[in-house]
Amino acid sequence: LGLYILGNTGYFEGNKGLPRHWAITFDLLQSPATNDSAVDAGNIKVFEGLQTGTELPLCCPLHRNVTFSAKSHIDLKLGYCVEVCQDKLACGHECSFPCHWPRKDHRQHCPVEIDSSCKSHPGKVACHLAFLRCRGAPQDTKYSEIMRYYECPVVCSITLPCSHTVDKPCHEARLISDGKHQMPQCNKKSPIPYTFSTCGH
Repeated sequence: LGLYILGNTGYFEGNKGLPRHWAITFDLLQSPATNDSAVDAGNIKVFEGLQTGTELPLCCPLHRNVTFSAKSHIDLKLGYCVEVCQDKLACGHECSFPCHWPRKDHRQHCPVEIDSSCKSHPGKVACHLAFLRCRGAPQDTKYSEIMRYYECPVVCSITLPCSHTVDKPCHEARLISDGKHQMPQCNKKSPIPYTFSTCGH
């Protein structure tokens, strides 16, 4: 905590007609700082260095342990803080972007790998892809339960009654095998000649 004065010290230092109070002020600022508090500082760190310079010591407003020195306005751009943003995304995982204070544009696509809920194809899937494949989930579904609606995209082969096969995504193949969806119609030529009963052709 302190008071910072921004200005051109060279102008004052080269001015022989400088008022006495300014001359005293600059003499004090160009000397090592001293603690003039009547209260014991305890564990608080007291600044004891020179009080003038060409850099302004700053810290990240969110992560006070991250400090840097700014020489110009260019140094004030975002990206100096190396801490990881720990704000929670809608899925419950951390943003994990490098600190982007004061902007609140957190990570849009969560890369955390979570367990697939498909019993036929166990494995890992990126969180944001898993949520995109839960299209049947009601809007009020809790994120901890949404994987119950995961639609596995792994391509599976289905054998039709005519002995031909057709490729379908796993979640569609499971609905067909459970009788919840109709068997797809085969458009391939029959391997066995068909004879019409009416004409014999």
